[in-house]
Amino acid sequence: MKSTRRFFQAVGIWVAVMPFLHFPVTVRNILYVITGITIFITAYLYLRKRASIIKEKIEPTFVESVPDRNTAKPSEVVTNESIETIE
Repeated sequence: MKSTRRFFQAVGIWVAVMPFLHFPVTVRNILYVITGITIFITAYLYLRKRASIIKEKIEPTFVESVPDRNTAKPSEVVTNESIETIE
């Protein structure tokens, strides 16, 4: 994460300094396009990696309140027939 932050800081400095380097207009435009594509690809790869890490870390909340389906016995299942109504 530290290297990604430094990369984006360096690219930001590069974009801020580039107009003062007096490149010809065509060269400057090409460098801006290459820099923009590099930023886009790096951000995409970084966010994809981060999303996969976050997806792996998600744990269900309140697991103890969820009934375990594998250990339920047929005798413990409540049906509508076993409920009597008081008239």
